[in-house]
Amino acid sequence: MNRTKERIWNAVLIILSAGLLVSTVWLAVLYRTEAGRLKSAREERAAMAVRLADLSAELKDLNAELDALEAGKKAAESEVKEKTLKIDGLESMIELLEDAQEGMEESNGQLSARLAEAGRMADSLRGDVDTLNRKIEMQTEKINALRSRSSELKETVAGLEEELKDAREEIRAWEEAAAPLASPMGQEVGELLTLTAPEEPDETAPDDGNAPPEEEEPDSNPEEPGAGESVGVDPEPVNGENLGPVPEQSVGETPVQPAEPEPTPAEPTPAEPDSVTSEPVETPPAESADPAPAQPAPVRSSVRESSLPETEPVNVLMRYMEGGAPLRWDWVPGTNRLMEIYPTLAYYYEDLTTGDSVSYNPDVITYAASLIKVPYLYSVLLELEEFEAGHPRGADGKIVYGPGEEKYNLDEIWVYDPATMYEEGSGEIMEMQAGVSMPVRQLFEYAILYSDNIAWMQLYYRFGYDSFYRLMGRLGIQGTNVDFMDLTARDCAKILEDVYGYFARGSEYALWMQNLMSRSKYGHLIAEHYPGILVCHKYGWDVESYHDMAIVYDEHPYILVIMTDYEDGGATAAQYFSDVVGMTKVIHATNR
Repeated sequence: MNRTKERIWNAVLIILSAGLLVSTVWLAVLYRTEAGRLKSAREERAAMAVRLADLSAELKDLNAELDALEAGKKAAESEVKEKTLKIDGLESMIELLEDAQEGMEESNGQLSARLAEAGRMADSLRGDVDTLNRKIEMQTEKINALRSRSSELKETVAGLEEELKDAREEIRAWEEAAAPLASPMGQEVGELLTLTAPEEPDETAPDDGNAPPEEEEPDSNPEEPGAGESVGVDPEPVNGENLGPVPEQSVGETPVQPAEPEPTPAEPTPAEPDSVTSEPVETPPAESADPAPAQPAPVRSSVRESSLPETEPVNVLMRYMEGGAPLRWDWVPGTNRLMEIYPTLAYYYEDLTTGDSVSYNPDVITYAASLIKVPYLYSVLLELEEFEAGHPRGADGKIVYGPGEEKYNLDEIWVYDPATMYEEGSGEIMEMQAGVSMPVRQLFEYAILYSDNIAWMQLYYRFGYDSFYRLMGRLGIQGTNVDFMDLTARDCAKILEDVYGYFARGSEYALWMQNLMSRSKYGHLIAEHYPGILVCHKYGWDVESYHDMAIVYDEHPYILVIMTDYEDGGATAAQYFSDVVGMTKVIHATNR
């Protein structure tokens, strides 16, 4: 029994020893395996440490490169900004040059036509050249005589110094403001500004033969006008041009000079403009081979108004209006010869701060040409503001246009069809291809910036003229009682005064229109004489119509309206506008 137990315990011990041995072997194998893995992990960690060091160095290099790139980017952005400004300046210069080129092309076309006609008239004009040379000699003598008289009058200033003590600063202001007037008339103005009282005309002075010849109606074959700014509003074009929707305009009176010589030429009768399609009325020629003299037409006296005290600058301007403005050329009726006649002039100045005004022929009704675009577009903007103010809007804040209200949607796309929309005269759209499109609001910009007749007529067809006539009635405009296209200088001043108040209210549409009027692409009339000053203006020119009206934002803002019957501008009209603007500056400077 004991032996059996002993054997069992021995067997158990053997089994336990064998298990222990197996466990020991397994643990040894496991240890070696894990030791190998640990060694591999250590080696991998060492490799990763090396890789990390490499990546850190690479990251450092990348950061340095990134910093360099950031610096380069900033330099590039600065250079881009600088070059963008240069590009903007170059684009503005290109626009100005393109406008100048277009103006030169139009002028070249007009000059070519006139040059061809002048060539055919060369033989008949040779005799006129001798007459003009004699007139130049007489004008030179007159200038010398005026200078001599001015020198004599200056000698009397010494005796009037006591009276002038309180007025010396005012006279100095006149002289400084009159200095820019470089024309012969401007030199005479500068001399006159040193006087203490208006120069009395010498009633005994002999006629120097320098009075401008009588102005006659053009014959049935007048010189063909250039590509002027023909503006019309009649829905059906007549002879390629659109006329007003109101009754036909009658032929105006013809300004002439009196038969008896005067010390200074008298103001001719301001003519009411003919409709473009009116037949010219022939009158006896002012210079004819027929020895029987032509009967002069009755002369209507010029109207001079001023709320300012009697001052020499105002007197100088009025004398210039009545007899000093450059003559203009017109046809001798019934002949193929040209003659010089005195222009028809109208003028209005008003200080918007003090309300003082000076005017010359302010109520003479004149064909307004594109001046009419300002009150018309102004009336449309007032209608738009009234519509939008009381109209409901959608969830997005935009107006929801109902039936019949589509015309007020300025974002609607307009498409050009030259077959049905072409208009003669000024503008840019006429040069575009069929199918060109733009928002309706852009038509406003073309109508003001480029005085575009197509844009203006499309707006006229879209909005009609009810608002326009309501505005004209409220302002008491005289000219449009005769014809849609007629205005007076006083009418223009009333319109600009109301527009000035509209701009001051600062609405979105008001600021838009103010900006457009200040950027008009044709600034060769009033605006060019005010560098660095905001001038909102609108010009208008057509056959025997050359006008400009402006709001000058001086320290004391003021209105200036100049209307003439000069033909399509040129050097003569440019000289007149330059002189009148210079004299207006003198008047305004002495009215503060």
